[in-house]
Amino acid sequence: MEEVDVVIQDANVLIDTAKKHPAGEGTDGINADATQGLIDAHDDMIVKNTAQVKAVKALNTLTEAQETTLASGLALIRKVQNAGKSVYGEKNKPMMKLLDVGGDAPTSVKKMTTKLSYMKAVTADKLADLKKGGVKDSDLAQFDTIAAELTDNDVNQEEAKKAKKAATLVRDEALDTLKKAVRKVRNNAKSVFADNASVLIEFEPVTIGRGSAKAVNDKKAKGAAAAKVEAK
Repeated sequence: MEEVDVVIQDANVLIDTAKKHPAGEGTDGINADATQGLIDAHDDMIVKNTAQVKAVKALNTLTEAQETTLASGLALIRKVQNAGKSVYGEKNKPMMKLLDVGGDAPTSVKKMTTKLSYMKAVTADKLADLKKGGVKDSDLAQFDTIAAELTDNDVNQEEAKKAKKAATLVRDEALDTLKKAVRKVRNNAKSVFADNASVLIEFEPVTIGRGSAKAVNDKKAKGAAAAKVEAK
């Protein structure tokens, strides 16, 4: 579980605990302003974290789309190259060089769009021959279609990266605010319940991975209360 999720869960449990022990006239408890501050920080954190998660998913979706388009571009290039090998024969070195058979596969948008432009020109020039190997007229248009998709996706991906960075900065600021609100409530508890170990245990940070956090802290509190009774 990531730190953000742990802090949110911890704050959620702490809110319930603080509400159980409010300060009142002549009664020790958590200051109302501290509790409300924690609630506000928790709610704001949920909103900011949700926005950041959406930004990450949006970027991942665009990245996957770009990888798919790159694969489509490579497949089209390979189709033309294989047609060339079939029609001209692999021993025809000048033609193999012209078709860039054995060349490195483009892995970036810039390299792929450059390669697609080159291969389109070669394909158009040798189309009559390459048709005998399975190349179609529609494949020429595909060179432009794929190149355009790569360019559009690249622009959208850069915007998504900026959006993710901005959303993460905002989320991290909200996280810091929530941590401060959590500390404020716990420090308040340490002050007003200094002589009440069983209640203080309820304000301890959540234990992740051993059932619900609330159940764990409730169990600790009951154990401390029982120990206190036995000690008497």
